Amino acid sequence: MVSGGAPHSPPVFIQTAQESGARRNGWGWVAMIGILCAAALLRMDSLDSQCLWFDEIWHAELSTGRGSAHLRLAPNQWLESVPDLVSLRDAPPAWEIWRHMDLVLHPPLYHTVLRGWREVMGDSVRSWRGLSVLFSVAAVGLIGVLGIESFGWRGAILAAGLAAVGATQIAQARDTRGYTLALVLAIVAAMATLRSARAERASLSIVIVGVASVALLFTHYFTAGVLAGCGVYVLLAVRGRRRWGMIAALGGAVAVFVAAWGPTLREQLACVPETADLFLKEPADGHALRTMVRAVQLPAVLLVDPVARGEGAWPVGLFLAGLGLWVGLILLARHDPQARLWLSMLACTTLLLAGLDLARGTRHLVFTRYALAVSPAVCIACAGLLPRGDRWRWNFGSVAAVGIVGLAVLTSPWGRVATVDYRPLGESLHEQSAPDEPIILCSPNPAGRDGQTLYLYLAYYGGLFPRDLFIATRSLDPQAIEARRGRTAWIVSANPDIDPSKVVPGCTLVAAREFSTVGGAGACFKVRLPEQANLSAGSE
Repeated sequence: MVSGGAPHSPPVFIQTAQESGARRNGWGWVAMIGILCAAALLRMDSLDSQCLWFDEIWHAELSTGRGSAHLRLAPNQWLESVPDLVSLRDAPPAWEIWRHMDLVLHPPLYHTVLRGWREVMGDSVRSWRGLSVLFSVAAVGLIGVLGIESFGWRGAILAAGLAAVGATQIAQARDTRGYTLALVLAIVAAMATLRSARAERASLSIVIVGVASVALLFTHYFTAGVLAGCGVYVLLAVRGRRRWGMIAALGGAVAVFVAAWGPTLREQLACVPETADLFLKEPADGHALRTMVRAVQLPAVLLVDPVARGEGAWPVGLFLAGLGLWVGLILLARHDPQARLWLSMLACTTLLLAGLDLARGTRHLVFTRYALAVSPAVCIACAGLLPRGDRWRWNFGSVAAVGIVGLAVLTSPWGRVATVDYRPLGESLHEQSAPDEPIILCSPNPAGRDGQTLYLYLAYYGGLFPRDLFIATRSLDPQAIEARRGRTAWIVSANPDIDPSKVVPGCTLVAAREFSTVGGAGACFKVRLPEQANLSAGSE
């Protein structure tokens, strides 16, 4: 027996294994940091190169606490000193956001977060979209953590790499809306659910699930599919007191949401026919078959969204890829708890969207943003289906490299959808119009919706307000002309093919400028309204 001396050292082969594992972990972290940097660069590249979508400006307007104020601009009458409803200048306090989510089908959490972000980071397009980029890159990192916990470093690198370069992920990261926030919250809820199932800090995990679930419901209504998936997983996979603690957390989240937001949601649902149904309804012929095909394709389009090239792009390939991912995830779920949870979440979300589409004749499944919160299921499936063992090291490297690089190539043309560019129109009016010259917006829509939409673009890109405004769904009547007789005004239309004399009878054209749909859209005409004598003569 030896006494004293140096402590006993482990055998050389154990030291070698430990050093080898440390080196692998070190290279793993280097690879993960590289993936996060690549994700950020892909999302930030030319972030402000495209004009804002209408929905993006609308969400910015909601973040001011004024609600959908542009929809309350009454048509066919003069509106005096209309303010800039997109700007935070003279905006109500942030808590007013929760009281003014009118004429829209969204809960208020994202808009509250966006309000704080705007207060700190400013009002540029890069700033607005940068918030979504931040959440998207965070989601890539969290997906990597999920991969490490279940499949080790190789699975983590593949899962995070797919999320980093996926066209769908990049497209949604370039959008001033709350879908990437919902994605992060869904991953947090999933991680807490898995830790609770493994009895790792179960009490804390249950609290996190409850908080994340409330936040999810206040971010987007379709995240109810995420909560349903968590509930199904807990009922099937968790035992004992932890099961009922998780069910209580999920049920409590739903109860809090219904109690706090139920009345507002009821009011919002009444507006569905004039908001969501305008772009979601589709012809009944073949609708059921199209819905079933979209449900099968969903896992594939969560990686590569073909909407930029039309919904019919590569239908057979997407169907086969989607079917393969469904089958792969089902097979993986037989022995992997994480895959079981994500399969449950993906299935519940798909059933929710498909059920709505079949019941109401809509096409929610076309827009992958509605299912973005469960997109990690696809990355997890791809990572989990890799063969295990050191002998597959080089095969893994080639498969991962080819898959990620191939998807990155597809990302470039598919990650951006062309938008109508109203920036030249707004900038031209900003340069040429005087603050005291009223603006007349033409609106073919009888309710004035086209003019109200155009107002938001001119407010943000033109900085034209406050000033007098008229939204014309028909020719100005004599009383309207009399109110501004003899003054110069600007007639603005999204359609370049418009005759100013039909908007303001008897007006005199002073200047005109049109914009093509390639470099921009719309037309603006500076006119002088008729004098009283001309008006009287024209109205006899």
